[in-house]
Amino acid sequence: MTKSELRRKMKSVLLSLPNREERSRSVLELGEFVELLDQARMVSLYVSMPDEFDTLSVAHWLWNNGKKVCVPVFDPKMPTKAPQHRLYTEAIELNTLPSGVSFPKESESVGLHQIDFVIVPGMAFTREGLRLGRGKGFYDRMLSGFVGKTASVCFAEQVLTRLPTDEHDQVVQRVFVI
Repeated sequence: MTKSELRRKMKSVLLSLPNREERSRSVLELGEFVELLDQARMVSLYVSMPDEFDTLSVAHWLWNNGKKVCVPVFDPKMPTKAPQHRLYTEAIELNTLPSGVSFPKESESVGLHQIDFVIVPGMAFTREGLRLGRGKGFYDRMLSGFVGKTASVCFAEQVLTRLPTDEHDQVVQRVFVI
């Protein structure tokens, strides 16, 4: 199966999942995941789309525990550029692109070197950390220069034994399955 075919299949699976928000909150019951959050000062996470693990409960946990949260900002006019990051708080209004990607409208810029931990999205994963993204390569470009910790959170339905990969695909250090 090609990457494009697998993305279409996984999108259909993810959109049909029951209890996505409730299942997403259960990640905060995983001690190793919470320990990674607790060790970080600045966490990069994405604002979820309807076919993704819902990151809002993680953002609330981080804010309630005095952690800083930032969100990658992708420039659709420059698809080969790695994303920049902006600080994200509950008070900051979000901008949503036609693709469904959301990020803070106006907020402080955050350098990649300031981030301790990145929560990386994906459509499918292996337990070894391979991931299938949305096909634009934004996270692969960002992670190629990142030296901190990385992890992905996914539903059991997203875990596969194999994924089609290319040389530029970046591996995440941990995959937490909910």
